[in-house]
Amino acid sequence: MLLEYLNVVKENVSSIIFQVLDGPSHGWLDMYDIDHTTIEKRNVSQFANTDLLKQKITYTHDDSESVSDSIYFIAYGAHGENFQVRRVYFGYRSSLRIVAYLFDDPFPSFYSSSSN
Repeated sequence: MLLEYLNVVKENVSSIIFQVLDGPSHGWLDMYDIDHTTIEKRNVSQFANTDLLKQKITYTHDDSESVSDSIYFIAYGAHGENFQVRRVYFGYRSSLRIVAYLFDDPFPSFYSSSSN
């Protein structure tokens, strides 16, 4: 679950927006509906902490041989929120490293086309 890795909390800020600065290279982020049955948005570049709480954001691997990926993002208070603290705007820039565990991945087969 992405929430345990993207749990950004700021005093007096209830709504936090995550803006993806550099998306994953070997997959993508999708936003599902609340029932997690239908994709609402593909390849999302912005989502809120409430989307994470509702487990609506998922990472989908592109089925390549790559076993790692990363997302660079900035998190900030949503518009209309009092997110000034001591005249410093709240902003958090970080990255999330993703490890893909490949399964049911067939071993490569090699064929020779030599004739005798």
